[in-house]
Amino acid sequence: MDWPLYFRILSIALGALMVLRWPLFALIERMRKPGADASAPTRPPFAAWLAGVLALVVVAATWWVQVRHSVDYSIAVTLVATVGLAWTSQVLFNYPKFRDVRRRLSAVRPGFVTAFRLTVALVGIALILLGTLVYR
Repeated sequence: MDWPLYFRILSIALGALMVLRWPLFALIERMRKPGADASAPTRPPFAAWLAGVLALVVVAATWWVQVRHSVDYSIAVTLVATVGLAWTSQVLFNYPKFRDVRRRLSAVRPGFVTAFRLTVALVGIALILLGTLVYR
């Protein structure tokens, strides 16, 4: 298999997901009715569990390729995917606390949330550039 192609596809896919999540979440927040967050379920939705399982499979496969094959700059994509898995695990296993922290940060420090989203988008752009310019 062409392992640089694997990292190219993964890098572009993760980068696109990171860039597009900001406008997508902003759209979802605008469509949500006021006070709807308080009545939200205390358990993560089924789609979050599917995303968690998919993230676990992708990270395991990526680390396997990272250890077994030498691909230049692949550690960057591997580490970003691993950090994403850590974030996903917090959403899945500490969901009520995650919702509470997210709600308090949005209310008390909206600038922090914006800075975080901007940072994620910039890392996503860097991953897209890595996938298009480095992994050929």
